[in-house]
Amino acid sequence: MDYIPALFSYEFIAVAVGLTSFLMLAFSSVRLGGKIAFGVRFISFGLLLYVLAFLYNLLTLKLKLFESLSFDIFHFFAIAGFVMFAFGAKNVLELSK
Repeated sequence: MDYIPALFSYEFIAVAVGLTSFLMLAFSSVRLGGKIAFGVRFISFGLLLYVLAFLYNLLTLKLKLFESLSFDIFHFFAIAGFVMFAFGAKNVLELSK
């Protein structure tokens, strides 16, 4: 029963990050124009990939699903999400100067 508080906190973080990324994606489509919107979209998709990595890890560790896959999708999604987030943040920072 030790994993229940941690599970709820991880779920809360994943939902908060997912909602933030959806809001950023919607905001970038409506309010921002040009290349800054492109960077914010990359940040949003990077956060969404990170949430997908968390959900995959949750299903694998807690519910024992998808254990037969030969490659680790969690690390792929986490690294891809981080790279997209970093690229989008760099793009937004360069263009906002």
